[in-house]
Amino acid sequence: MNIIKQEIKEKTHKLNAKWTFELDKAQVPNIAKEALNDLSKTIQEEIDWEIMCEMLKKFGYSKVEMKWPDRINEVQAHMIKEWCRTNLQGHYQGRSNIWMFEKEQDAILFSLRWS
Repeated sequence: MNIIKQEIKEKTHKLNAKWTFELDKAQVPNIAKEALNDLSKTIQEEIDWEIMCEMLKKFGYSKVEMKWPDRINEVQAHMIKEWCRTNLQGHYQGRSNIWMFEKEQDAILFSLRWS
């Protein structure tokens, strides 16, 4: 993957903006409910993933916990998944910084490449 970086040598304008919006009093409970639903969904997905990891360990999968410098973005996640499809032999699953591998040699390769 080639990343093109463009160096800007001239000064650019700085944009200062202040965004304001008004909420109808009837919308506030809906926004709070949506935020709560999103948070609940995220927590449930994390719990489900932890349970899945424990089950996979019982089936002999190797667990790899990565220490990413920051939270990985979608582009980085796509690069990692493409690398896994190309280079690994067994089944694997990953979410955020925890990855599970059917074959131990895949877990070692993954650790060497991405740590």
